[in-house]
Amino acid sequence: MGTSISAQINENSPYVAAVNRVGELFVERVMKPFLQIDLIYNFTASGRDFRKCIDVIHSFARKVIEDRTTELQKEVNKGTLKLDSSSESEFGVK
Repeated sequence: MGTSISAQINENSPYVAAVNRVGELFVERVMKPFLQIDLIYNFTASGRDFRKCIDVIHSFARKVIEDRTTELQKEVNKGTLKLDSSSESEFGVK
């Protein structure tokens, strides 16, 4: 995402903890067939924990997108970013 999270240095970061916890909750849900039903899962402690972790992950992603958009807008306003309409972009060939 273009943002350093220092996952190996700072293992206590909320984002890293949320990603790890989502992995654990996924394995738990796969191993217990009754948790595969969304209606039941959403009412369990694991389901609530999962939603909280997903909120942390989504808020981090939104912040990264917002920061990058702001950065690009500043570059456009300063004239340092060239908006190119050619057949290639940073994402590959159109």
